[in-house]
Amino acid sequence: MKRFSILLSILLAMSQQAQAFDFGLIIDNTTTLEATDVNNLFFQKDKGTLWMNFDISDTAFFAIQGNGTFVLQEPYFTYGFDQAELTMDFPVIGQSSFLFGFTAGRFYVSDFTGFVLTHNMDGARLVYKNPWLNSYIAVGFTGFLFKADSTILMSIEDKNYEPSFLPLAPPRLIGLMEFNFPEVFAYQTLDISIVGQLDMHSTDMVKDEGDTAWDISNGGKIDTLYAGIGLQGQLAENFFYESFFIFETGRTLASQESVTPGNRVYTYVPIYAFMGGFKLSLFFPEFLASELTLTAVGSSGDADYETYLEGNYDDYSIQFSPISRPTIGLVFPQQMTNLIIVELEYSMKPFSGAVGTIWEKYQMLFQAIGYFRSSLSDISNSEGLNSGSEDYYLGTEVDFINNFKPFADLGMSLALGVFLPNNYTEDSAFTPDSKGIDFTVRFQLSFEI
Repeated sequence: MKRFSILLSILLAMSQQAQAFDFGLIIDNTTTLEATDVNNLFFQKDKGTLWMNFDISDTAFFAIQGNGTFVLQEPYFTYGFDQAELTMDFPVIGQSSFLFGFTAGRFYVSDFTGFVLTHNMDGARLVYKNPWLNSYIAVGFTGFLFKADSTILMSIEDKNYEPSFLPLAPPRLIGLMEFNFPEVFAYQTLDISIVGQLDMHSTDMVKDEGDTAWDISNGGKIDTLYAGIGLQGQLAENFFYESFFIFETGRTLASQESVTPGNRVYTYVPIYAFMGGFKLSLFFPEFLASELTLTAVGSSGDADYETYLEGNYDDYSIQFSPISRPTIGLVFPQQMTNLIIVELEYSMKPFSGAVGTIWEKYQMLFQAIGYFRSSLSDISNSEGLNSGSEDYYLGTEVDFINNFKPFADLGMSLALGVFLPNNYTEDSAFTPDSKGIDFTVRFQLSFEI
């Protein structure tokens, strides 16, 4: 009780000093049922997010956000701070549409695709905006985040990393430059990004260059640089597109033939990898506010890999390795490494004509996702994968999703999905015995106080 009183006093004091003060609590519940030919799994996860915003002045702002997550089945509880940032804006005198900005603390960053980096980090960010350009430069470190809040997984050491004092995230130094040119020509918007990361793991924890002892449970460092370009805009009335291409270079550890015949030695080799994709969107505003989209995204893979993360044994690597790893799919979630996905999606609001009622906010979504390997090696979730198969096609997922937001502070979603694997013969990507049809039902509820 005493601690609560002290906290309340601090909040009240800060609110009196600040020009404006706002805070809230978001409660999220996710209930998932997964049914496979092996077993049925039930998960329930509850997450609370407390956020506070302070307007220190007309041009200075402070925001902080923390979370706590409880998983019933484990059971375990995790907590962390997502955000703690101070932002200051400096408008150019006499030019209201020109702006310089500075942010310091813990903040989110993302490249324009969201496939390379979508993560928070501790550091600083500089922003410059004018009518023809939106840009920012950011530098930060991820090693002070909690591992439960991190999606960084680039190496075996990232996976095994468990400091004795705190469950911290893999330590990586990240730099990011983003340039957005709105409607630079013919109403087309151009995006350019450069993202780089340095592996800051201790050299004592990874394989040394020159080692000869083969150890698949341990790996090396991976340093990468990504250059991306994207174009998006309108092709015709209610018809839009997005496209992008990303080239990755850097270095990764490989095991190569040594000068002694029959022996192998660890050495670092260059990376030459890529990712690309496009999205076509066709809107039908007069027909139930519906939208039809076609998305295709592909990332390069390397058949000369012993595992999904590491194990290259060639003179170079063409395996695309993003920094953070969002997953694609509900039933068959995969990360965008050694993967090609083709997605067809149709969404509509069946009660869009009920203007002014809560039913106007109900949305139905149907989607089908086809999964393919880029090379004949592992994907992020390779359970049941047939190591002897030469099939690139992995299977198709079909989902039916219902989204409903009756009030501004209440939202819910019910998703039902099925994955149909390519398991028709003993030579398929999955054998008939290694993987069957999988089902997932997921209900999500979000409430803000």
